[in-house]
Amino acid sequence: MKKKNNLLQKAIAALTTAGLVLSLTACGNAGSPSSDTVSDLSAAESNASGTAATDNGEKYRIGLSMGTSNTEFCMKLMSEVENACAENPNVELTTLSADSDANTQVTNIDNLVTSGVDAICIYPVDPEICADAMKRARDAGIHVVIVDQMPSDTDSFDVGISVSMHDLGAGVNEMASDWIDATFPDAADGTVKVGVLGLWATEQFAERCDVFNEIADYNSKAVVCESYDHNVSNFATETAQNVEILLQKHPDINVILCFTDTQATIAEEAIQKNKDAMNLNLDEIAIFTVDHSTASFELLGRSADGGSCLRGIVTTNLGVGQLLYECAVKDYDPNDLVDGKIKYQEIYKIDTSNMDDYAAYILN
Repeated sequence: MKKKNNLLQKAIAALTTAGLVLSLTACGNAGSPSSDTVSDLSAAESNASGTAATDNGEKYRIGLSMGTSNTEFCMKLMSEVENACAENPNVELTTLSADSDANTQVTNIDNLVTSGVDAICIYPVDPEICADAMKRARDAGIHVVIVDQMPSDTDSFDVGISVSMHDLGAGVNEMASDWIDATFPDAADGTVKVGVLGLWATEQFAERCDVFNEIADYNSKAVVCESYDHNVSNFATETAQNVEILLQKHPDINVILCFTDTQATIAEEAIQKNKDAMNLNLDEIAIFTVDHSTASFELLGRSADGGSCLRGIVTTNLGVGQLLYECAVKDYDPNDLVDGKIKYQEIYKIDTSNMDDYAAYILN
């Protein structure tokens, strides 16, 4: 039990701000991942473009404005950008963290403008609050790139690295549907019970969660028996409470769909804690989630021999720091930008059959 608790602590520690809940939401097409693409990610980080430089021969200066810097995702993002910049002798990087305060981030962006950087990369606390400062940067001739959440005013940035929430939700449903067919080949329609652990806090979040509630459209055997919304401010506690309620009401639950892997880790902990008292059949329970972390990846590996119910992860942002750097130095094809603004990322579906392709990157 101690190791499980350690995994749970890792996951909850990662969820320290509302920004983290959004931390893995870059855009792409749902589908099977390319192992070659993922295995080359680490190599790509060490092969950053060496062409960026200002017209006058001075170093090309990038400002990285982080809404927060104390989560696993944020630390990896900053490290990837730092490594890419370090490989380019013509690039200089300045990183500022707002410690989850949107007003501080506005000040940080303005300070980067005043310092005369050539590009600003932004991982926002709140994109709407940052939008005016981003426009001031563009007005000053600075190239602005934003990752994760997009402000409604698309004139406030040059490139946005985002994600289709619908496609992330669809990827989870597809993995769950495949598992349902493999585990319950003869089940009647509407007999495989599904619980949803969601977060409808924003319109963007709701798009992903709404797809979860449509699981029956992906597999007619499935039926949503409970669907829970959670507050960002009390996310982990409410998730733990609702998983307990779900198991008490439906000890025969078969599938749990999670907005993010923090919820998946909490759900797994509750299942393991209650499996004997509630006589849970772990072979007939599966957890599927969006987002990856070392904690959830470890749980996925344990499911291969029955040690966990987490059976599938749908994720993106693999190598997003490198992509952020490339957009900052304008090393991209403008024709690849949807509506001339948005850079889509690929979505990856990971289970025990292909997790080795991702282990070096995710666990590094």
